[in-house]
Amino acid sequence: MRRRGFIAIDLETTGLDPRRDRIVAAAALKFIEGESVPELVTLVNPGQRIPASATRVHGIDDAMVSGAPDETTAVARLDAITGGEVIVGHGVAFDITVLARARRAADAARPPRAVLCTQRLAAALYPAWPDCSLEALCGRLGVGLEGRHTADGDARMAGRLLLELVPRLQQRGIRTLAEALWFQDAAGPLTR
Repeated sequence: MRRRGFIAIDLETTGLDPRRDRIVAAAALKFIEGESVPELVTLVNPGQRIPASATRVHGIDDAMVSGAPDETTAVARLDAITGGEVIVGHGVAFDITVLARARRAADAARPPRAVLCTQRLAAALYPAWPDCSLEALCGRLGVGLEGRHTADGDARMAGRLLLELVPRLQQRGIRTLAEALWFQDAAGPLTR
């Protein structure tokens, strides 16, 4: 994973319901040899008002996104960057569901890809840990908590978490992407 690289992604949205909430920011950072390079960091105009409750979390309001690309354009740009790459994120199932909904709305199909979730991997590696939130894992694994609740900050932290998890996975005999995908899914449903 370190040599081949991966793309860490994160979305900020209008809320927490992936079936209806829209994207307000997106980031994709390419990690190669442990270093990250921003491939896409953009605000996104969701085409609807951003609720105050969401703004309190990520700081993005209607005025900030007024001239930003719309959701369809942003998702197309993200797809162009991530095509064929291993995708990494923290709690990334939410982001993948939001992206799938946005693609369906635009009649833009996307083939399945390999998606690793740092939250699920950590929960599988350390089932006794009571908290696998981004903050808790960053603290436990020595990853700096920078830019929380920004798309590029959360993507960067997820990528760094994966880099910390890879040697721990290798110690458990998990050496390939296929094994890591199986391992995160074999852990069962995430409840923490």
